[in-house]
Amino acid sequence: MNSSKRLASISDVRSDVYANPFMAFGHMTEVVQETIENRIILRSAHAKSSPSQTSLSPAPSPKRVVRSPNRSKRHEHFERTPWYLRVGGFVSYFVLFCLGLIREAIWGHGPIGKDHTIKETNRKGYVPLYASFESFYLRNIFRRQADCFNRPIVSVPGGKTMVTNRVTQDHGWTFKMADTERKEVINLASYNYLGYAENSGPCTEAAIEAIHKRGLGSTSPRSELGTSVQHRKLEQTVAKFLGAEDSICLGMGFATNSLNLPCLAGKGTLVVSDERNHASLILGLRLSGATVKVFKHNNMESLERLIRRGIIEGQPRTCRPYKRVIIAVEGIYSMEGSIVRLPEVVAIKRKYGAYIYLDEAHSVGAMGPNGRGVLDYFGINPKDIDVLMGTFTKSFGSAGGYIAGSKSLINHLRVNSQCSHYPISMSAPVMSQIIASMNDIMDKEKGDGMRRINQLARNSRYFRQKLQQMGCIVYGHDDSPVVPVMLFMQAKITALVHGLYDRNIATIGVGYPATEIAAERTRFCVSASHTQEMLDECLQALEEVAGEIHIKYSRKKRYNNADIEHTSQQLLALGTEAKGNARDMILTQIWTNGEQFLQSPLPASKSPALSKSRGSSSSAPKEREAGGTGGAIKPHPPSNGASSADKMIMKKMRRIHQEEFPEPSLFLAVAGYVSYCFLIVVGYIREFIWGIGPVEHVTRTQRERDRNQYTPLYASFESFYTRNVYRRLKDTFGIPICSVPGAEVELMNRSSPDHFWTMKLEPTSRKRCVNMASYNYLGFAENSGPCTEAAIREIRQGGLNGASPAADFGGRTQIHGQLERELAKFLNVEAAMTFGMGFATNSLNLPALLGKGCLVLSDEKNHASLILGLRLSRATVKVFKHNNVDNLEKILRKSIICGHPRTRRPFKKILIVVEGVYSMEGSIVKLPEIVALKQKYGAYLYLDEAHSIGALGAHGRGVVDYYNLNHRDIDILMGTFSKSFGGNGGYIAGSQKLVKHLRARSANSKYCMPLSPPVAAQVLTAMRQIVNPEVGQRRMANLRENTLYFRTELKKSGFTVYGHQDSPVVPLMIFLPAKLRAVVNGLLAEGVATVGVGFPATPITEERVRFCISSGHTREMLDQTLLAMRKLGKELRLTHKIRTT
Repeated sequence: MNSSKRLASISDVRSDVYANPFMAFGHMTEVVQETIENRIILRSAHAKSSPSQTSLSPAPSPKRVVRSPNRSKRHEHFERTPWYLRVGGFVSYFVLFCLGLIREAIWGHGPIGKDHTIKETNRKGYVPLYASFESFYLRNIFRRQADCFNRPIVSVPGGKTMVTNRVTQDHGWTFKMADTERKEVINLASYNYLGYAENSGPCTEAAIEAIHKRGLGSTSPRSELGTSVQHRKLEQTVAKFLGAEDSICLGMGFATNSLNLPCLAGKGTLVVSDERNHASLILGLRLSGATVKVFKHNNMESLERLIRRGIIEGQPRTCRPYKRVIIAVEGIYSMEGSIVRLPEVVAIKRKYGAYIYLDEAHSVGAMGPNGRGVLDYFGINPKDIDVLMGTFTKSFGSAGGYIAGSKSLINHLRVNSQCSHYPISMSAPVMSQIIASMNDIMDKEKGDGMRRINQLARNSRYFRQKLQQMGCIVYGHDDSPVVPVMLFMQAKITALVHGLYDRNIATIGVGYPATEIAAERTRFCVSASHTQEMLDECLQALEEVAGEIHIKYSRKKRYNNADIEHTSQQLLALGTEAKGNARDMILTQIWTNGEQFLQSPLPASKSPALSKSRGSSSSAPKEREAGGTGGAIKPHPPSNGASSADKMIMKKMRRIHQEEFPEPSLFLAVAGYVSYCFLIVVGYIREFIWGIGPVEHVTRTQRERDRNQYTPLYASFESFYTRNVYRRLKDTFGIPICSVPGAEVELMNRSSPDHFWTMKLEPTSRKRCVNMASYNYLGFAENSGPCTEAAIREIRQGGLNGASPAADFGGRTQIHGQLERELAKFLNVEAAMTFGMGFATNSLNLPALLGKGCLVLSDEKNHASLILGLRLSRATVKVFKHNNVDNLEKILRKSIICGHPRTRRPFKKILIVVEGVYSMEGSIVKLPEIVALKQKYGAYLYLDEAHSIGALGAHGRGVVDYYNLNHRDIDILMGTFSKSFGGNGGYIAGSQKLVKHLRARSANSKYCMPLSPPVAAQVLTAMRQIVNPEVGQRRMANLRENTLYFRTELKKSGFTVYGHQDSPVVPLMIFLPAKLRAVVNGLLAEGVATVGVGFPATPITEERVRFCISSGHTREMLDQTLLAMRKLGKELRLTHKIRTT
């Protein structure tokens, strides 16, 4: 073999190591492995010819099969768990369970009833709100390790961070912050992979500048007045960064999966999902109604076998063929640290005509030579992946998530996804942070992104290899920044986390129910902010703790760092028995003594695999297209009644509850249905002629051609509705704003050269309008004043985001605890808990409170987030007529008598779900009557105060304050910060027990990012302003005055107006879909911005224009709007004769 060629290959790799560590390490791996195999082959051949000789003499190299590189499998470690460890894990849980039963038998229910472990006494006539196991688990298992979670920080979640100590005086039931006791720790718990979650630098300055220009909160969903020019810029930047056609960006990463998957998969769809997929994917698939089959983790044979069986057998009941097949995988699995075997998944998708949904939450930014995720890592063309999902909370140090793909996919999601219509859009500073960080990565000359990516790669491999040498069982892939070390026993989570914390190291323990029983682990998250000295200090501390608690479970032979030249030569000559250890040793030395090793005279050969892997990334998909990864894949009891005082209150409330819901005349109802039928018929005709008929003209109405052997990704009606109905109204939605969403707003005009198929922004054409569309009820969404100053001050101190879920280390900061304490005081309840997204506050917390055997009575006009959460809960849901207490009681009595629909057993518990102010109807809940009803029948009450908190009541405390009721009469109080407070997120408030339960059981606490610290500062300051008699009372008085004036004047003008007289939401009924666009555009021409609402957000024939009143509106602004509305009312004949009910 030519030694000069061998040395040339080593020098080539040496030159690439620090410029491109991913590719260089792959090259070196192939060189080393081939060298070992060639030496073994040579030795074997020589031994056959002359067994007496011991030296290796030159001999012809026999022919050998060159396998194409398979990074995803070669460097992944899942060491088999010894049987005694698994048994020990189960035994530990059994012991804890027995101890819990014993201590509760003695202290909980026995004669000594004063211990903190005593079960909370349930109210008379009420069943427990939580399941017995959940309460038992919280008291006896979770409480033992509660101090390992929700630990707050008071600085940036960088390589090092400052932690506030907590103390407990009741054995872990409650914790108090010791604000004067702080310590600096090395942070191995945050997902701040590239270190962009910081309080200085270009990203931070861009976020602060955005607050000065546009404020902190948008106060509107994307499809209303929540789209800004910054949103389009962000989506274009994301698409450019990923190499996709287009993208859509959303305010929460968890909801990006759980709310968009139901738009892509439905009944008749087969979804094949990895068994280790994230909870957000699992919840999204449950909501979709698709048939879901689970394959073994990263097992391609299991994946293909399930797809083949699904195609052959068809749908479970009908045996009909599936409409489409979707493969759902993650780039990096957050609990396992493994990387998806993407080239093989792509080969299977092509073979069977399936679609791929790839979740790159942990991989985008952290993987690949250009930081573009596992696609970049494997050199796969982004067009080979149908749906690309990712989050901005990890590598980019911000918040939210995205979906990228074809323009057809993104347009479909913009129309059909609930993320576009209900959640509040992303805030300006969050978007600016993301754009700045992505540009820093893409700018290879001046940016710092490539250095961060390369440093993360070195740190991840170095830390993982050292842990393996230590004798720990480490799961996952060598290049993954998520490093799980297996513990197997629940008690060792607390011991390890405390041991490391005492040595100034912060990490996270993970156990049941986040993992299986006896699969407990600690999870280290490596960052580019870590230096080698930090990692060495962590390793030294872990060595000490591991020896104390005995977690060095690995059965692999351990080795020390010997002299590399001597060791490499000796190991390479040992033969087959030492092949694996030789390779592990050499790969370790590359990353521990990289330059010295590369300069050593290692005899390596010119590898064909090396030369093949050096091909361009654009050629890699072509090579894998033919054979996947080197070849074809083988087939393979109630109270007696309400009191007299309650009856008097109900009588009084019936008199003052002035709400009107007139029905449209018969003519209008018929005309509304006829108009929709007309649109559908016209759509069929035009598509028959131009779209799919015999003429086949190439026009924009032509259906997008599907790929060969692929079924359409979207349902036919959804596509038809988009092309023929929604397109006609498209210019009334998503109008971009260029300013703060105050009483007046600046809008950017749009034009469409192709009949509203595409909308182009006109940056030079802007218009100032009266803002009647934003939920900025009290005017706190602003770019100046105390709220803005508080937000900027928090960014300067702790950055924009904590880069960790709320339950993990660093997810919560000191400002979160302060906000929750003051919020509980504001609402006059025991405790409160905040969340990062208002929509998810309902949809992810309701399943933690309900389950099978529970009865829920829901108002028919409840918000989509409530409906989604009830669907996920699997409870029996019955719907009562809107705000009809008689109908509610009738259904409730009948359900109690009949029991569960199938088993006829009594329901475990009953929950009544209502809203304070209904966002579409503008009505106010009849709360005193419902409270009397729930007390009569022993039910619980869940009250959503999203639109009423801050806007109603003498003190701005919502509908409970409006009726002067006691907040403790409401079992679960929910609200959002995106309306009256001018921020983002939501909260749940109630008893201490309720909040503890949600912290332990809610997916929102375990997996979702909490409120951004500057948003928490904004909300806290706004709340203090509301309590202030001078500021808060003045703003609330203005809001009430404006609401009453505007609603009264509309009625005097003859318009049909829904809702309560005190509601700031004023729906003006249009009834005909064709007039909706004319009203919205007509108002816009008169300088008034508002929102049109139609099907499917409302029933057919109930189209409306919704006005949102603010305390910032002047009488002149309201008169301008009324004048424009009267003008349009005459032109469009909007003053209808109505039937009163």
